[in-house]
Amino acid sequence: MTRYHLQKLLLLLAVAGLFGWLAPSDALLAQQTKTDLPSGGEPNITHRVLRLSVRDVKSLWHEENHTLYPFFFNTKHPDMEIL
Repeated sequence: MTRYHLQKLLLLLAVAGLFGWLAPSDALLAQQTKTDLPSGGEPNITHRVLRLSVRDVKSLWHEENHTLYPFFFNTKHPDMEIL
């Protein structure tokens, strides 16, 4: 399995309800998903967090014509089906 197969499996598990956000380990997966959050101590310093909304990823990637959209959403993998 390649890393994209594993990341797709994580996304499928997330869609099945195991968790609502993914922390992408790859910049390609995190396109347009950077979120600036305030720091705990300093008011003018923010953290840049890469995150991927499981609920919005399909429509977001479709609108952006993301390069991985066909693989993640149109390619069927019988060995990755989540019941």
